[in-house]
Amino acid sequence: MLALLPFFACTPAPEPPDTADSGFAGCPADALTLDDERGRHVVDHVWRWDPSQLLAHDGVVFVDVPADVDSLHLTVDAGAHDATVAVHVDGALHSPAALRSRPAVSLQWPFAPGTAPPPGCWAIRPAADTASADGEAGRTVIHWRRGGAVLEHLPLVVGRSSQVTLADDAVEGLIERASTALRTEAGLRPELLAIVDLPDDDGVLLVERELQAWLRRPADLDLPDAQWVHLVPRFDNLAILGAATGVPGAVAPGTSGSGVVMAVDPFTEDGSTDLEGLAEVLGHELGHHLGLFHPTEADASAHDPLPDTPECEDADRSGRLDPEECPQMAGNLMFWLADGVPEFELTPDQIAVLRASTALQSGTAAARGSR
Repeated sequence: MLALLPFFACTPAPEPPDTADSGFAGCPADALTLDDERGRHVVDHVWRWDPSQLLAHDGVVFVDVPADVDSLHLTVDAGAHDATVAVHVDGALHSPAALRSRPAVSLQWPFAPGTAPPPGCWAIRPAADTASADGEAGRTVIHWRRGGAVLEHLPLVVGRSSQVTLADDAVEGLIERASTALRTEAGLRPELLAIVDLPDDDGVLLVERELQAWLRRPADLDLPDAQWVHLVPRFDNLAILGAATGVPGAVAPGTSGSGVVMAVDPFTEDGSTDLEGLAEVLGHELGHHLGLFHPTEADASAHDPLPDTPECEDADRSGRLDPEECPQMAGNLMFWLADGVPEFELTPDQIAVLRASTALQSGTAAARGSR
C-alpha cells in the first residue's frame, strides 16, 4: 500500500572514545555502586549556571563500575532545556560531549562489538546548555546489567491518541505481529502490558519539540520498567511513518526521549489498517530506541558502527540512498526506507546490541489492561 516512505532520520553513530586527560582520578567514598544483577540509579539535579563553561550543571556523578557489568545505559534529562553529558573513566574521556539539541540525551554501552562498559571510576558530568536552566530541576538516570544474565522480555505500554480509532484488539494484534517477528529474528519478546488513552486536540504531531513534549506526557500508571509506544494519526510531515528521538532512547520513563511514536493514518485505507506494515515501523523504531542506527543514512554520509552491516554508497550521487544501491541491506529492519514490504532481517551484530539493552527484563508480572 505504501511505496518508498522514509522512517524518521536519526543522529549519526558516536565517535570513538577520546583519551584526553580530564583531571578526574579515583572514585570518592560516596560514589554510586552497581551491586545488583540489574538495577537503576536516579540522581536529581538543580542546575546552576556556570558562565566560565557556558553550561548549567550540578557537579559530577561518580559511579564505581565493576568488571562484570555487561551493559550500561545513561540518560540526562534537562527538563525543557537541551542536555549534554561527558563521561570520563579513570581520568580519560570515554565519550565525546554529547550535545544532541534535545532535552534528554542517552548513551549506552555496548553500542557495537568490543564496546562493553569499561570497568573503573566513571565521572559523569551532566549539564543543560542554557543560562535559563539556572535553578531548574534535572536528573541523571543510570541503568545496568551485570553477571551475564540472558534477558528477552521487552514490556511495552501503548499510548493511544484520542484521534486514533485503532481498537484494543487491533493494538494487541500490532504488538503480537512485531513480537512474533522480533522473537523469530532476534529472540526478543515484546509484551503489551497496558493501553493508555491520551487526549489529543487535532491528531497532527509536529516533529522535534512537539514530539518531545508528547513523550514527556505523564500517565498515572505504575510501570517504571515499561517502554512507551505512542500511536498518533500522523505527523505534520506526511512522509514520516515513525519517530525515535535518539539512538538509543531513554529507558527511564517520563523524559522527552522515553519511547517511540508511530503514525497510523498512512497505514489506514477505507477503515482498514495494515498491521503488518505498522508492525515493521514499530520494529524499526524500537531498534533505534534500543540502540541501532540506520546501517547507512539516507544520504549515505554516515554509517553505523557495526562491522557486519555493509557501508553503502550513493552511486548515482542523487543525494538519496535507494534500495537498488544497497541491495544487501535493503531488506534489513533498520534500512532507512520503508518500501511497503515488511522486512525484519537483522545481522548478528545488530541482534547483539538489541540483546544487550538494559530495557530487557527477565519477565513481567504486570496485568494487561486498557485505560
